[in-house]
Amino acid sequence: MKAGGVRISTVFGGPGAQGNVTATVFSDVAPKPDLARDIASTLTFPETGFVWPAGKENGTYNLMSQSPFEELSYCTQTMLAAAEWLLSGGGADAARIKPVGTQKCEIITRDESEPTIFWASTAAVPPQVIEVAEISPLLPIPLAGPFPLMRIVCGRTRLVQQINSLEQLYELAPTPDNILAVCKGYDCQGLVVFYSSDAERIHVRVFTTSLGGAEDLGTGGAAAAMAAYLESAGSPLGCGAPAVIEQGTQAIGKGQLFLRVSPSGIFIGGRVCPVLGGHFLGQPEKLGSDR
Repeated sequence: MKAGGVRISTVFGGPGAQGNVTATVFSDVAPKPDLARDIASTLTFPETGFVWPAGKENGTYNLMSQSPFEELSYCTQTMLAAAEWLLSGGGADAARIKPVGTQKCEIITRDESEPTIFWASTAAVPPQVIEVAEISPLLPIPLAGPFPLMRIVCGRTRLVQQINSLEQLYELAPTPDNILAVCKGYDCQGLVVFYSSDAERIHVRVFTTSLGGAEDLGTGGAAAAMAAYLESAGSPLGCGAPAVIEQGTQAIGKGQLFLRVSPSGIFIGGRVCPVLGGHFLGQPEKLGSDR
């Protein structure tokens, strides 16, 4: 790898799901936040990850995640994309990645039966229900029903709400301004609304400040937050086969994630498919010297 190298991948794709386009940029040193923000804004992808060696910690890499709007303290999408690149040369069965927002090392593994799927643990940032609240009236369609609204932190803080039906889920039409106002009022960074008819498949929509209040196609932290929600609500996911999560809508596109609960914790999985690789032109020295 060389400083300034870039790899473009789709993350959280699958049958009928386009997933999110994600950039991973390699550096020798921590990039300046202004530079990372400028690069992410220029690329305009939902998230861009910046990876560099973690000093004397052999085989461990730091990760800074940046959307066109803000830096993310923790991002499953960029972790999976970075792990795919780091493991593409062979010789290792897991990638050690330390998000700068948590400074706790995550172990990302490749699926044993499906090599395009990678798994991230939430051991470093276990989801935690911190509040059960009333929904803000700012949304055009009230999130009314028998299910509680919970404020859950998992790297980022989100409002999470189970909903009555698929029809109600896809009728939701909040504007980005609606979402930003709700997030400001509840001191959080996103709204997660989901429907689940069984433990094997979950349909979800996620709106996030990292996209300026717009809807996201694949959000690993939201998947982990749903697991915490269901457990708190008395309907925990079992420790059997992973649940398949379908995120998004036909209008904007969809993503596919996998959610697995085991005695050792919650795991988020997703397909990572590299699309192209290259190198930034101009001033690569700002991203460190070649390795």
